[in-house]
Amino acid sequence: MIMQDKQLEAALGLLKNKDYNNAYSVLFKHLKENPGNESTLCHLALFAIVTGSEDVSNFYIGKVGKDTFSQFLQEQMDDNIIELLFNNQKEHKKWANYRRSRNQNEINRFGVTAPLCTGDVLEVGCANGNLSGVIGMNADRLFGLDIDPVAIELARYNMHKLQLSNCYFSLGDGANLSYDDNSFDTVLLAEVLEHVPDPYPFVREAYRVCRPGGKVLISVPKGYNIPDPDHVRIFTKDILTEIVQLVTGENIDWIEEVPGPWLFGSIEVKKKNECHNMVRITDFLPVHALPDLNTDEMVTIIIPTYNRAEYLKESLDSVLQQSYPNKEIIVIDDGSTDKTKELLSNYNQVIYFRKENEGKSSAINMALKHATGKYIWIFDDDDIALPKKLEVQIREFQRDSSIDIVHTSAIFMHEKEGRKVYTGMQQAEKIPQSELLLEQLKWNHLFTPSVVVKKEVYERTGEWDISMTRAQDYDMWTRACKHSNVGHLPLPTLFYRFHSGTRGTKSETILAEELRSSTEKYHRMVVKKMHNMPIDEIFRSDKQISIAFQVESLLERAVHMEVNQLLKQCMHDISEAKSIARDSGEKYLNLSAKGIQLVKILDEKMREWGESQGIIDILFFVKMINRANM
Repeated sequence: MIMQDKQLEAALGLLKNKDYNNAYSVLFKHLKENPGNESTLCHLALFAIVTGSEDVSNFYIGKVGKDTFSQFLQEQMDDNIIELLFNNQKEHKKWANYRRSRNQNEINRFGVTAPLCTGDVLEVGCANGNLSGVIGMNADRLFGLDIDPVAIELARYNMHKLQLSNCYFSLGDGANLSYDDNSFDTVLLAEVLEHVPDPYPFVREAYRVCRPGGKVLISVPKGYNIPDPDHVRIFTKDILTEIVQLVTGENIDWIEEVPGPWLFGSIEVKKKNECHNMVRITDFLPVHALPDLNTDEMVTIIIPTYNRAEYLKESLDSVLQQSYPNKEIIVIDDGSTDKTKELLSNYNQVIYFRKENEGKSSAINMALKHATGKYIWIFDDDDIALPKKLEVQIREFQRDSSIDIVHTSAIFMHEKEGRKVYTGMQQAEKIPQSELLLEQLKWNHLFTPSVVVKKEVYERTGEWDISMTRAQDYDMWTRACKHSNVGHLPLPTLFYRFHSGTRGTKSETILAEELRSSTEKYHRMVVKKMHNMPIDEIFRSDKQISIAFQVESLLERAVHMEVNQLLKQCMHDISEAKSIARDSGEKYLNLSAKGIQLVKILDEKMREWGESQGIIDILFFVKMINRANM
């Protein structure tokens, strides 16, 4: 029998009465005192089921074991528990917002916000931790606070899933913080003030607990840009400025890079002669322990460089400062004519090679011959890696040994009047393994500076294509996806720098204004290569392959060929689809709605191109659809 105590009994009684906040509050207090206690974990699992957090409940059940949890559940079972377990769907809707996917505007806002959060960061209103993890990659430590315990449990679980151990969470009220003055370097009020009738105490408390020289960041919807029934206040710049000045006496600096629906401001804390206080970790719930990290596995970091001395130092320093210790750094100087060689003479930790200029692919191929690590990370000479990049990705490899490639998100960075500004974030997408090549047919989904691979991937895939001055990474990852398991972490692991410098090689220099057209040219080359792949490698199905599926696959690839102005390949696929349909002997194919739409698109495109043979071939399907409709 699992032992109970009075705190747990009290928490369970409150849960049965659907007093979720107080129930969790009592349970969290017990958790701080008994973090690994089996009974505590069983209660946390039950609470997660009752509030609809299935992933969280499975996590706790995995810790105690199914048999132990089943025994616990039988001991607690009564009419109230049965009601909570089986008839609580209406209550679950309260927390549905925590489980929704974020839109691109919100993701970009995260990308603008997180780099400004440095040192020890207090995030008031952390919700489920979507922003917390992004901040945790840049800050020393992230301390999240929310009034909703379900959000706190989701945030704790999400940080564990993302392999982060520097993010702590607790229940609390942002209008009445329990922390000492001057405890945090950054305090963030993101999407908080619009939910409360009185924003003044929130701003006052944020300023109080922020250290002198630190900053308070505030983000709110701009006017009526984000209508929401949960919002109780509307903000403009004038309204927010007045609140900040009345409460703190400070001015607010507006950060204009945030997406249009929001206002985002920074308050520099100018308190004088006040000592710093340390954050009390005991004020927060314990972090879910991560498995031990095996640092015996070496990572080879390859940095090909060509005339980037002005950015290379920042790039190299960010690599050297990685929290993962076991690494070798190989820099291939592809015939630079600037001060690259002099710069690298100051780095005795770097393995340095210089060669004649032949392009990025040639430089990478040379470095791969000297790489001794189990893992390979090819990093750009103008980007900046976040300190925990390698650590979180190696943890992901060690979590699932079947993974061959791990790619991540990246934050976009520009330079403006001598300072760095952050403008958004590219989010790493989770793509089912069976759909990888199909997705690659559309565009490159793996962002090269973020990618870490097992060395054996290159042994299977071959060298980088030296004929490609641009889009060489699109070509490599498309080929690698054919026989590699791809994992992803929706965390930013680097700042991707936009600048106006030249790209390419000495023989094919690409100016910034030519970058798009040049990339499109080489993108088409990769898509053309994909046309030579067997169609069933790109379009996979767990079911028996039907004639209709074969036809639709060819028609879909034909559309992608047309988009890339590869007309010959497009017409070949239409012709092949027609031959398969005609030779099947079936009067009507069971085309899906998607298949019918593909026919419509291709009919329009063939007429636009004025290709008579293409028009004739696609007309076969148009007539078949019309006959069936008649």
